[in-house]
Amino acid sequence: MVDLLPLPVVSSPSDGEFPTRDDRWALVERFIKDKGLANHQIKSFNDFLDKKLPKIVEDFKVVETEIKGLKLVLEKIEVGWPRIKESDGSES
Repeated sequence: MVDLLPLPVVSSPSDGEFPTRDDRWALVERFIKDKGLANHQIKSFNDFLDKKLPKIVEDFKVVETEIKGLKLVLEKIEVGWPRIKESDGSES
């Protein structure tokens, strides 16, 4: 991955400063428009849910408890939208 920020300033004695401050801001604005500010975080989170979390559960699928003979076995985990269970038993 190439780190584009901060953008280097390249000067040419005959042409003046290039890229100009306006050029650099135009690049930043275009980058934000094309890639977004949080896209890398969303991709990382999705990778965690799709690949890393299932691997963690597989590696630690049996959880021993303090109660003799009782253990917790994790299988087929799912991550979904948040749900609220009300006191009357209804869910939303």
